[in-house]
Amino acid sequence: MRAGRTCRGGYRSPGIDARAGTKRQSDGDEDASETADNAATLMHHGHKHAARHREHSDPYREQNGVVRVLRDYEKWHEEYDDPESELSERLRVVQGYLNESLDRREGPVRVLSCCSGDGRDVIGVLSRRVDADRVSPTLLELHPSIAQRARAAADRLEAGRVEVRTTDAGTTDAYIGAVPADVVLLVGVFGNISAPDQARTIAATPQLCRPAATVIWSLGGGHGGRSEQLRRLFTEVGFAELHYRSLSTASGGTVGVMRYDGPARTLTAGQRLFTFVR
Repeated sequence: MRAGRTCRGGYRSPGIDARAGTKRQSDGDEDASETADNAATLMHHGHKHAARHREHSDPYREQNGVVRVLRDYEKWHEEYDDPESELSERLRVVQGYLNESLDRREGPVRVLSCCSGDGRDVIGVLSRRVDADRVSPTLLELHPSIAQRARAAADRLEAGRVEVRTTDAGTTDAYIGAVPADVVLLVGVFGNISAPDQARTIAATPQLCRPAATVIWSLGGGHGGRSEQLRRLFTEVGFAELHYRSLSTASGGTVGVMRYDGPARTLTAGQRLFTFVR
């Protein structure tokens, strides 16, 4: 959620369909057994019924014919309240790399945060910088209430111009007018999407970047050797690695920093990059 995150195709929140943008009709008090019963009912009635249901209520996502229940991302953000949690450690690491990247640049800087959650990584950094007014961030977050938290936090900044878009960062249309950027955050994304979507997103990342742009990315623990695969995929499309760090928590999460050494690329509209599967 780079910081708290939610998204798309993604999306990150029970209660919204990433493609239709339709809010879920719910009393808000469903317990776990009701959710399990609903998922079982969807699978029993088959593929077509599941597809129709997902158009109107998405804590559900289908992958390989199986309907899965997405996590509650508003509750997920509560892990930031624990300073010892992996999310809190990741936040500190990402903010450190973002600060370092801003220090290396002179003049105006355009920052792009994909699946930004409540924007605490970017907004937290800007709140402590005396030169925040030269930074122009765009935050992409699909979950309306979490995006609104980001807007409220941005409004409290004394300097800086933060644009928060309630939109699906899993499609390239969400990035129109926000790229190319000098710093791109892909934090809290790769651990929630499939391996093919990881590859597709990295292949398209040069379209988001100015030459010499910095990309900060993360992968949560429990994904085997995928971090090594992501590092390789970045280098194959023109990125050079600046930093790579394993978090100290037992789960094995990682954070990486890349520099784009390739040429300027034009954004291709209408592309689906990724869909959240959890």
